[in-house]
Amino acid sequence: MKKSISALFFCCTFMSLVVTAENVFFIRLNIDENCIELGEFNNVLQKEVKEILPANEEFDLSVKRFEKYLENKISPDEPASILFFLHAMWGSNNWFVKSQVIDFSESYIHDPENPIDYVFYILWDTKAITYEANKNNSLQSSALLNRLFSILYAINPDDNYNYNLMCHCMGNKIFFDLLESEHYEKRLFDHVILAAPDINKDKLTGEQLLKNLEVISGKCHILYNKNDGLLMLSSIRNFYKPLGLHPDISIAEKHSNIEFINCSFLTDNNRFPSSVTGHLYYSTSIATKRKIKSILSSQVY
Repeated sequence: MKKSISALFFCCTFMSLVVTAENVFFIRLNIDENCIELGEFNNVLQKEVKEILPANEEFDLSVKRFEKYLENKISPDEPASILFFLHAMWGSNNWFVKSQVIDFSESYIHDPENPIDYVFYILWDTKAITYEANKNNSLQSSALLNRLFSILYAINPDDNYNYNLMCHCMGNKIFFDLLESEHYEKRLFDHVILAAPDINKDKLTGEQLLKNLEVISGKCHILYNKNDGLLMLSSIRNFYKPLGLHPDISIAEKHSNIEFINCSFLTDNNRFPSSVTGHLYYSTSIATKRKIKSILSSQVY
């Protein structure tokens, strides 16, 4: 009898670890090897690399290999809506990745009302202990992210794929680094969602950055929470006002493609640790996820 109970307990425990990560993949910006890795999650959410694109590889070859990888996952004959997610500090740690993959799978992929068909979790190295070390890694990752953007531009000539981007907290630093330094000439994403951006609010006034943001995205949505505890700590450490804590609403009045969404008064953000920090509401608040889905369902012209 005891053996049967033990066997049943083991079976239930194992089954709880087996999670369907269907249509959720990952892209790793590997700064150590200077390459882009493409892969997927197995049934216990371990990462399995399927393709490696060295940064020094001929660009056209990388485009062809990426396109072939996509075609093996997504039918090129049917339009597909894809969400790219750029995580925050410590967001590449396995425990966090697993929780996010489960959330994307349950809240987006398997929701019949969800407009997203596929999610690509963009991993960058944030396993350092200190804020400064992770910040430096974010800046080093920007060149690989820009190469990824160039590849996405190249493989989407007929609009078979509909791209959207969501950045969280420090992940916004990588994106903003590109907006400040690169020159984009056409749209890549229908929607860009900046969740709790740990970015100096003054950066959003830069002429080059705003121009690039207007070009690369059809619409930019900035989620902020004036009770975000982690961004309060960031403001003390960095001596600036984070955009996700101190929104400059006047920017939206001057630029019609930018909107601010107030998440300061959520009543359903009660899942730990966000219930304490007020920082992960894009994932823990049902109301916020409902708003994100509404955004991703809307068309931009």
